[in-house]
Amino acid sequence: MSISTQPPTTASRHAGLLTTLASIVRTLPTAAFTPGLINYLIFPLTTTLRQTANPAALPDAFLEAAFRLLSLVVSHWRAIPAGMDPAAWEQLWRFTVSAVGQRGKGKDRAAGQEVQLDALGLLSMLLEPHTEAGVVHPTPAMRRATSGPKASLMPTLFQSITLAVDCAVPSPPHPALQRAAVHLVRTLLGYLAGQSAVLASVLPGIVSAMAKDILGLGKALKGDVGAEMAGAIQDVVTETLDDNALRRLGVLRPQFNDLSELGEGWERGDMAEPPSPTPSSTSKPVDPFPPLTASYLEFTGARLQSTIPPVLAALTGHNSDLARRAAVSLAYALIDQCHEALPRLLPTALTTLLLLSQDDFDPVRDDALSKIHRLLRKEELDGALLDLLSSAINGLPRLIRSANDIKVTDAARLVTAIANVTSTQGSRAIAQLLGPGGNVERWAWALLDCLELDRPRGWSSGVNPAHRTAELGWGGSMVPNKMIEGTGAPESSYPHLQLRYVEAEASARALASMLEALGAAGGEAGLYSIDYFIRFAKAHRLREPAKAASAVWVVQRLLAGVASTHDGKAPRAVRKMARQVARTLVAMDDDEDEDVEWDGETDDPADAEALVPVERARGLDEITTLLDRTPRNSSAAAETARLQATAQRVLLSALSLSTLAECASILGRDFRPLLLHALYAILAALSSPHDLVRSYAGISLERVAHESGYASSQNLVLDNVDYVVNVVSQRLTYHRLSPHAPLVLIAMIRLVGAPIVPLVHDVVDEIFDALDDFHGYAALASALLAVLTTLIDVMAADTAASEPTDERAAARAEARRFLDPPNPQHDFGNFGKWYKAQGEMARTEQEDIIERVTRGPLGKYAEVSKEEEEEKIDEDQPDGPPPPTRSQEVAAQILAKAGYYLSHASPFLRARVLGLIARAIPVLAQAGREGDLLPVIDGAWPAIMARLDDGVPYVVSEAAAVVASLCEYVGEYVSRRVADDAWPRMSRILRTTKMIEAKTSLKGAYTVAHRLYIALMATAKFVAAEVPVKEGLLWDMMLAFRPFLDRRGESEIQDCAVELYSALRARDGDALWVVLGATQGSVGGMWAFLREEKMEIGENAARVLAEGEEGEFEVEEVDLGDPKEPEPEYALDAEFDLD
Repeated sequence: MSISTQPPTTASRHAGLLTTLASIVRTLPTAAFTPGLINYLIFPLTTTLRQTANPAALPDAFLEAAFRLLSLVVSHWRAIPAGMDPAAWEQLWRFTVSAVGQRGKGKDRAAGQEVQLDALGLLSMLLEPHTEAGVVHPTPAMRRATSGPKASLMPTLFQSITLAVDCAVPSPPHPALQRAAVHLVRTLLGYLAGQSAVLASVLPGIVSAMAKDILGLGKALKGDVGAEMAGAIQDVVTETLDDNALRRLGVLRPQFNDLSELGEGWERGDMAEPPSPTPSSTSKPVDPFPPLTASYLEFTGARLQSTIPPVLAALTGHNSDLARRAAVSLAYALIDQCHEALPRLLPTALTTLLLLSQDDFDPVRDDALSKIHRLLRKEELDGALLDLLSSAINGLPRLIRSANDIKVTDAARLVTAIANVTSTQGSRAIAQLLGPGGNVERWAWALLDCLELDRPRGWSSGVNPAHRTAELGWGGSMVPNKMIEGTGAPESSYPHLQLRYVEAEASARALASMLEALGAAGGEAGLYSIDYFIRFAKAHRLREPAKAASAVWVVQRLLAGVASTHDGKAPRAVRKMARQVARTLVAMDDDEDEDVEWDGETDDPADAEALVPVERARGLDEITTLLDRTPRNSSAAAETARLQATAQRVLLSALSLSTLAECASILGRDFRPLLLHALYAILAALSSPHDLVRSYAGISLERVAHESGYASSQNLVLDNVDYVVNVVSQRLTYHRLSPHAPLVLIAMIRLVGAPIVPLVHDVVDEIFDALDDFHGYAALASALLAVLTTLIDVMAADTAASEPTDERAAARAEARRFLDPPNPQHDFGNFGKWYKAQGEMARTEQEDIIERVTRGPLGKYAEVSKEEEEEKIDEDQPDGPPPPTRSQEVAAQILAKAGYYLSHASPFLRARVLGLIARAIPVLAQAGREGDLLPVIDGAWPAIMARLDDGVPYVVSEAAAVVASLCEYVGEYVSRRVADDAWPRMSRILRTTKMIEAKTSLKGAYTVAHRLYIALMATAKFVAAEVPVKEGLLWDMMLAFRPFLDRRGESEIQDCAVELYSALRARDGDALWVVLGATQGSVGGMWAFLREEKMEIGENAARVLAEGEEGEFEVEEVDLGDPKEPEPEYALDAEFDLD
């Protein structure tokens, strides 16, 4: 109190005392605030303020403390039963506005913002409506002070609005100040409710300022602040330009629901035109708030048309859901309350609601949908929806071609929203568009032209289809492992196909969703457009493959949309259309092979007329000049067009597969009859040289199997294998030859595995017939051989999983007996067991003879029934070998006919046939079918040996693999031939390559020589381990393969060499010890000639020799000049019973 009479300064204690007082007041309970206490608290402050004539000159610190204290006091003052004194309320309001309304010039902006923030907080406390315990604030007296153009506080109210609008965009940014300012604007607008003339004067400033703030801040705009700004625009526009209010003022004509109301309005004069202001000659004071007129409405509507749409667009694309919901509220208010006053904003507001009805955030989407359904109860919006739909569809091709992905996405989402909304409201607009009366023939071309698909990713124009097809036949990439294993559900999504004029994937998916929504909204009427597009695709697949591919994509999306409206079984018309689409797509695939010649044709009229001048000329000189013109080079353009057409045909194939799967999802189990033709098309696509088509084929096959009621794609193929084999057989003839036919069989065999081998038994003869007819075509012959190799691989895998027969195991054991060194103790033991077995066998035979003796008449007097005679004949006949299985018959048939191609002119086919024979050997040998295998090998042996002398290294490798397989599985039968025929050729191969001098094996792991050496060592290892050969041949092997033990060679070659020498050590360890030791120089004497100083084989030699002994092997120098052999000692431990 002592300093309250002194004016506050920057150094005075006023601000500190006020801050201390405010902290004390915060501790007081609510019940303590009485009118007396409140007057006591503000008395020192009011005394100080009376000492200052200009409140704006007060220090910032004092004003901040004063505003905070007053805000605290007012918050309790307005809640007491007597309420706040109107005079004090008015004075505080005027003081606050006058204190900060003119600030900001020449002062610190940071301090000024704090003062403004506290001032806005005080104004909010003074003006914000509040109701508590029956106490209403502001009171009616306060309301009257701001009602009417001549109200006492109207200037203060306008100053407050100006202050709040100025603070809405603080510089530097101050989010709290901005939030408080926008909130105060909305509070102040509440005091002007019902005063249209006054609101009309503040509408332009508020809308312009809020729009400028929203658009200027952009992404930096906070979501809650943007929502408040949109709310301020909504409040001022709807309060000023409400249709009902303008109708009462006579600015808008009244509405009449029937003729009686129209007559009454005519009698009252309501039909007269609104009066327009006329100039007056009498001198009257100018009204600051003139009444609203039609001209004002027209002018304001034009200004708002350029201001509000950008605001709605900015809020619609904002990241905050609060801003997007504010856009929903503003758009709904403009349509619901101002659609007559502001008709030009109706399309923009309706577009905003429709776009936000597709929002990803559920609250925003649900809010927009609820408001749209509420608005659609008004019939006048049906026309606006149709106009939006028409303009969006007509403008879509232009937007797509302009490569504006954002606008394309918005247009697609708009059409999707309209389709969804109209379908729920029972509108027939979409059905009319897609139906017979929609003139699809007119707008389809422009739509397909802009929806052209781009080249698939990874697509290369340099792919050689024939070469790639051959690779797929021999590789394993046609059928994914997931499909072979049959695990997991079918994949739901195909690889994304990018549109040529739409870069963003989200935009392309929005267009796909748009087509599905149109199909769902059109219903069965949309089947007409589907039929048109599928016929368009079939008719234009050659001349316009790009538009044909786009048409199939449109068909798929529309068909999916039509089917999505039915939860259960689709209607008959939809199912009929699905069958028609599937048949058309299969027919297009069948015709593709016949139309291959079209790729080389170019029917470009411009090319035909390239040399003809488009002008009129006379005279020889002019004609000569024209002839001298250099014709334009059209080769580059023609090549580009050809590559583009090829890429589009690839896309057409991929989309046809996905559309077939869509048809299967609609038909369900009823799709099974269509598999008669569709399954071949899908399996043929698995052998496409393009990765995209194979990927689509794999997914489509799984989806078709799932939708058709099969447990897996393997079951689907097994159930329809006869149909596929029949189609393949037809396409292996002269009339319908297809390079994909053999690959279809390969895909089937790899997909199903061993169960399918007996079912394709009959096709083997047709394959060999085709080989006889078309062996000159390398790619086709390679694919045919790949079928046979795949069959053999499947059978070999099945054979490897089973144990060899008992007879085969016994034969192998007998053959191995000759490889083991003599063991007298073991041999005499076996002899004793054999002797006992012979005695038991003799006693068993005697007992059987005695039992068979007939007890009764003998000779011609014996009576023997017919059954007994047959049983006797059967017993007398010895048991033969079991009949071969169908798989073994197939293997024997393939092996018997493959030998003729060992002398084919193509080295690739020779190598493949050798590989086929190598794979077929274990199939027959493991099953004990040596009788079927060995005659074929006997006939083909000269050709196999000739291939060891072949000049192509990879053919030699395959021939060595055949010999290795023979040694492994039937070594006991081919031992002499291997020793006499095969090994000399292998030894010659090693010598002619000059491996030691040229160090070829040390040059790389991916050379042909590397693979050849691996094959030769594998063959030699099997010879050493399985074949009973002479010791001289083993000695030659030990010497020939020593360079491969060099530690400087490739690790793979070293490992194979170690395995080979380990097998040789098991056969003759002493000889191997001599060879390795003499090579290193540790064994001298008569073996010194084996010394090779350039070879570093010590480490690998130790590995070989250490495998048979405990610990590491160390070679000691030994002189073997006079060897002495110990006398063998035999001990007979077995006891024999010779009785």
